[in-house]
Amino acid sequence: MNIGNVKIGKGEKIAIQSMCNTDTRDVKSTVAQILELEAEGAHIIRVAVPDMEAAAAFISLWFVTSILITALQLKVQKTEQIKYA
Repeated sequence: MNIGNVKIGKGEKIAIQSMCNTDTRDVKSTVAQILELEAEGAHIIRVAVPDMEAAAAFISLWFVTSILITALQLKVQKTEQIKYA
């Protein structure tokens, strides 16, 4: 099976994946972390997309990185806060 240009599943090499712990809305920090993870051998990077601002930032990540990036959508109540490490 392919996820973008990364093959996964039976008979394929193990695809290393990781998740950014930056605020996706902070494109500069997120790109820096993506490039670090890519340099360390990651094939797939996940980022959190909790709101529309993060969704816009997610789209811009595609234009400045070459690695496969996937989104994890977080649904939160209005009274909840999202904390980033």
